[in-house]
Amino acid sequence: PRAAHLPTYLPTVMEMSYLQPVQAGPYVMVAVVPVEPVPDTAPIIREFDQPHSDERVLFPGFALTHRGEHPSGEHETFDPRYAIPPDIALPLLFSSQLILLQAIAAAVVASLGAPPSTWAVAVAAFLLWFTSTNHWRSPEPSWRGYIDRTMVGVTLIVGTVVMVVDATPSFLPKWFGGWAVVAFVFATNELQFAFNKAKTRRDYTVNVWIHLVAVHLFGNVISAGALVALWDAR
Repeated sequence: PRAAHLPTYLPTVMEMSYLQPVQAGPYVMVAVVPVEPVPDTAPIIREFDQPHSDERVLFPGFALTHRGEHPSGEHETFDPRYAIPPDIALPLLFSSQLILLQAIAAAVVASLGAPPSTWAVAVAAFLLWFTSTNHWRSPEPSWRGYIDRTMVGVTLIVGTVVMVVDATPSFLPKWFGGWAVVAFVFATNELQFAFNKAKTRRDYTVNVWIHLVAVHLFGNVISAGALVALWDAR
């Protein structure tokens, strides 16, 4: 083939390299040129149009990531449709499935004799699982994210009402104290992230994992304790 018929590079996911054609008369010589991965401490920017940017990595099923040169130094950019690079947010999609387990557990506890209000917890948890999964499968700043955050508030209100009315009183300090801790860690994490104007891949990763541990994991521990308190109140 002639040079005009050969792409200037061929991005791969696993091997950061591309094909560099060299014209040699009617033929083409091809050399594999390795590309060093951008370190996770390099800036990461939500935009496409960067000077001399070069498309390098396509995460299957997610976003196109661009790597290249930038006036401020080595950088990485990601699809501006997303609030967080989808490959980094993937653990939150997986941990959201814990909410489905809580919904199933609440339905089982309700069917075995817990106060009837436990069914409201089961329904709210199921809806929250759906909205959370729907958001984190593609973390765009869109109506899906707004609905997810709204459903978080609705679920907390439903759970609090049920706890106050039907749960054993000894659990209430744990309920309110636990969610106060979650709210504090969540707010601190998001504020620190928002005021960071030079975010790196590591910053996004730390933000996601703090959210996962504080909200998804610890929040589900509180919810599991609430189901035990409802079971004890039967």
